Amino acid sequence: MEVMTLKEICESVGVSRRSIQCYEKAGLMKATDKNKYGYLLYDEEMLHRAELIKFLFNIKYIDFTYFFCYNHFHGRALYSL
Repeated sequence: MEVMTLKEICESVGVSRRSIQCYEKAGLMKATDKNKYGYLLYDEEMLHRAELIKFLFNIKYIDFTYFFCYNHFHGRALYSL
């Protein structure tokens, strides 16, 4: 299984670094490992997850505004993909 850095994931999916960090903060995905330099690494499953999140966001299936309000007041992730 190939692992990718945050930069590679962003370039592959076509989203910003902040978007991936937002997905992580929301509990929608997480880094699978770190390399010896401390860079976050992601496997193919997380690559596909990021693609799915972007797709669902683009078709307005995921409303991040509602999610962050809910998450802020309840302290937990609303969506579990």
